[in-house]
Amino acid sequence: MKRRDFLKTGAMVGAGALTVGLSQNHVYGADAIKIGLIGCGKRGIEAAQQCVKAGAGVSVVAVADPLQANLNAAKTALKASKACPGMGGCKEVLSDAQVNLVILATPPAFHPKLVSDAIAAGKNVFVESPAAICMTGTKMVATAAEQAQQKKLALMVGLQNQYDAKVTETLKRIKDGAIGTVLAAQCHLNKGSLPAVKKEANETDVAWQLRNWQCMTWLSGESIVSQQTHQLDIINSAFGALPDSFRGQGGRVNYRAPEFGNIYDHMGVELWYPGKNRHVICMNRFIDGTTVRDEVHIAGTKGTAMPGKIMGAAKWEYAGETGDPFAQEMIELVKSIRAGQPINNGKQAADSTLTAVMAREAGITRNKFNRSFYEAKITQNLIPPADLKLDAAKPVPPVMLTGKYKTPGWPGGGKKRR
Repeated sequence: MKRRDFLKTGAMVGAGALTVGLSQNHVYGADAIKIGLIGCGKRGIEAAQQCVKAGAGVSVVAVADPLQANLNAAKTALKASKACPGMGGCKEVLSDAQVNLVILATPPAFHPKLVSDAIAAGKNVFVESPAAICMTGTKMVATAAEQAQQKKLALMVGLQNQYDAKVTETLKRIKDGAIGTVLAAQCHLNKGSLPAVKKEANETDVAWQLRNWQCMTWLSGESIVSQQTHQLDIINSAFGALPDSFRGQGGRVNYRAPEFGNIYDHMGVELWYPGKNRHVICMNRFIDGTTVRDEVHIAGTKGTAMPGKIMGAAKWEYAGETGDPFAQEMIELVKSIRAGQPINNGKQAADSTLTAVMAREAGITRNKFNRSFYEAKITQNLIPPADLKLDAAKPVPPVMLTGKYKTPGWPGGGKKRR
């Protein structure tokens, strides 16, 4: 299945009016929903267009992006009246009184701070997945989710596949016992190289790396975070829990050219879930000329499942209608805001993102550790500095090599941590 075929059941939280005193965010009934888009790349423009089509009275009024070409494209495509350039353009959008829904489609490293700032400003928020790229970031998102619930604001993280009916029904049947007790799972994302962007003549380091964010660990959090959070999200849902411990390995054999930055091109991680011998294998590989495998399987005591299909005593295959979950999530978001029941899956998304972050650290360090140890000891903070300049010199950091790289906060080397 494609990565968008994976979901985690979202939560509908809150009821009643939006935050008292934030009258510009009152969007019940036929009131206008006015979007501020921060991050105007291809996906950002597409998400805004889908949101505009999600209901009457929805429009884009402001766009922000530090890259002028992106900004120009978004203003034209979305017919926005206001364009906010530079690294500080996001602040201008968040301070705009007419904006009552912010769409965040920046490189993932910026998500936690932007989510926090948007909720603090009283805005409803849609943010692309992953919600963060480090534990510090996931904590920020979880805190913002609590604040959003208190303020009756929406906080939807783009785990869009929760609006894919075949996946929703599969998870429901797993929860109802169709495959018995869930014992094991595996997820694979094996395909060709990620799209890499070459640096243009006279282009600054930061500008190029922002365009090439998928190949920069400081922006993407590695491919297991930026690409596989969706798969790990559905596995967490199937197990009904977060993993207890991790062990992995990874490396870089294909990404040789400079445009591939400093990310790994393959990684394999084992995850153990609560209970006896409940085990998951998560693998990715981005090497051209290799067999493509993009799927998830879940095994229980009475059968096995994959999105849309169950094999075993309760054999079943989805035969209903299918739609575009990317578009459907926007429809549900708009409906929830106007009904005064804003969707908030921020805590769930933070948990799934943290699962991917811990898997990454296991894959790079090749250490085995428990989640309780990681959450108690690790101090890693990959939130970009507030004073980051577009014209700054920023050489690509070296690849994080096993044996030399040490997760910040790790108190010792190489031993299993309990």
